[in-house]
Amino acid sequence: MTNEPLSKEAEALSMGPLHVSPLFATPLVELSLPGADELCSALRERLLGLDRETRESGARRSPPGTCGVVEGPPDLLQAEDPALKAVAMLFSGAVARAYTGLLAAEEKVRVETRARFRVTHEGGYRPVHRHEGDGWVGLFCVDPGWTGAPLPQTGLLRLHAPSWENTMWQDALNRRWAPPYALGPVDRRLTSGDLLAWPAWLPCEVFPHHGAAPRVEVFFECRVLRADSGGAS
Repeated sequence: MTNEPLSKEAEALSMGPLHVSPLFATPLVELSLPGADELCSALRERLLGLDRETRESGARRSPPGTCGVVEGPPDLLQAEDPALKAVAMLFSGAVARAYTGLLAAEEKVRVETRARFRVTHEGGYRPVHRHEGDGWVGLFCVDPGWTGAPLPQTGLLRLHAPSWENTMWQDALNRRWAPPYALGPVDRRLTSGDLLAWPAWLPCEVFPHHGAAPRVEVFFECRVLRADSGGAS
């Protein structure tokens, strides 16, 4: 490698047309619901009630590898609850809208969605994991469990680059690339009324929760199918 200045001919060639493509980019869907206080208040009471029932019955403990997290089965939408139906429609609609810009050709889609409640108590966290068996997953934040300025990193959702091995080829500057080329991680802290959705194969983790109250969320799992399909993708 040399630091000698380029000749005029070489400099002219180096200034020719250049195109940089964002190969293998990962979509992240974000939405914030305005005026969500009444909806979140109704959901909070219902989901905290389910949390109490679950802990008292011992029917379901924390998901594998987690601590301080109570999660229900994926049957939450079977209940005839207008608030839950509204949030499910919000999630499914957001994913369907995102597909409008993701597909190579215009095509109508159908989103099959399941949901479960998730309540994270003091100190609760979830280490790095993926969600096998689903196409997309997502969260609707009902109550972050804190008010005012939260402690640093409390309840932080961290999304990792799917190519774990990229750390073997980082130098001083490629780790500082701007999105969509950044090598990660990407952090998000959700507040009431925030919704997030991402492909299920994307590694993620949740930092320990420290707040005055439990963090309450609706967790979604879904598949995206062709609108005219009978179940096949």
